[in-house]
Parts: sequence; C-alpha cells; structure tokens
Amino acid sequence: MTGQRYLETIAILNDIISSKKESTEVILSGCLANGVKFKHISEAEELLSKTIIVPSNKIIAYVLKKIHFELDTEEELFLKLPFRLNDNYFYISPVSGCLNHCNFCKQQYMNFDLNSVPIEYIKKLLAWLEKENLKFNLCLLSSNLSLYGVDLYHKQRIHEVIRLCSQSTSILSINCNALINFYPDLEDEIINNKKVNRIFVSLETGSY
Repeated sequence: MTGQRYLETIAILNDIISSKKESTEVILSGCLANGVKFKHISEAEELLSKTIIVPSNKIIAYVLKKIHFELDTEEELFLKLPFRLNDNYFYISPVSGCLNHCNFCKQQYMNFDLNSVPIEYIKKLLAWLEKENLKFNLCLLSSNLSLYGVDLYHKQRIHEVIRLCSQSTSILSINCNALINFYPDLEDEIINNKKVNRIFVSLETGSY
C-alpha cells in the first residue's frame, strides 16, 4: 500500500471514530490492521488505540461471542469466514480461499488455501436465526461456492447446504454467489428448490 493510500485510510478511520456513537465499537481487521508500516505511522497509532483489532481468522468468533452465540474449541478453529446481516439479507461464506488455478488472478498470490466451515456450524447459525425469530433473504458467498466441503469432506456438498438453508423457517429466499462447478446433485437441488431465486456465475473465473 502506498503512502497516499495509508493517508486515505487514516482519514476514513478518523471520520468513523469522530462521528460514531460513544458506545459503538470500531473493529479493524484484515492485513492492514497488522501491517507493520501502518502501525508505525504517527497518525495511525492514536487511531489504532481507539479501535478493536481482531485478526481476520478470528472475526466470526468475536462477533458470535458478542451476540452470545455459544462456541466450543473445535468450532472456533474453523470459524475463519465472516457472516454479516442487514435489514433484508443474511450473508454466509461457507468456503473461502482458492485452488490458485486462475492464471490471470492476483488473488492466487494473496488467498489462503481452500477452507470450509463445517456444516454443523451452519446448522447452529440457522438454529440461532430461528430462535431469535429473524427472517432474512440468504446470500451464500464465495469465490467458488461449488467447492464447499471439498477440503473437509473430500466431496462437494454445497447442494446439502442449499437444501439445509431452504428448510429453515428464517430463510425467505436464497441467492448463490458464485457457482462455478456444477455437478448433478447441485443441478437437481437448484432446479427443485423453490427458495433459490438467483444464481451468480463469474464467467471469467476458472481459467485453468
């Protein structure tokens, strides 16, 4: 990151901190928060002291604890991918990382290895939504959603996740972003699932 970019980030952080409510926490995550160069910029030091720095691979565990969602040690090891919600949509990232196959993509130099969240975690997350009587449209997110489960179960299981989510009374509809690798079970689930109403496919992804 160039010096100009650092200054832009500092300006944005300063605006957020100065305009937020006193009780609102500012959480800083990602590589910037741990960047040595950034931490040693005098303007950044004071701002960082007013934020909560959470490593990227711990952000989901941090948020879940804040909403009193119980975790055990085994689950915390896998909670590396964020979820978020707004008034209409609930976003879950069941899988992240990549296989580094796209020849043109700079993410192959940045991404960690393929890593999926256990399906048991997704079940607990849906159970929490139902317990709180929350209603959301669901968006499943990933750089390649179809690869969910390959690293954990040695087979593709995103069709099971779609089916599981569609059975939840809290889920009104399901958007899948992005489905790259289609296989028979996935195709059958999408065709027969009435809650799946949008499928996003990145045509440029997957240049092996």
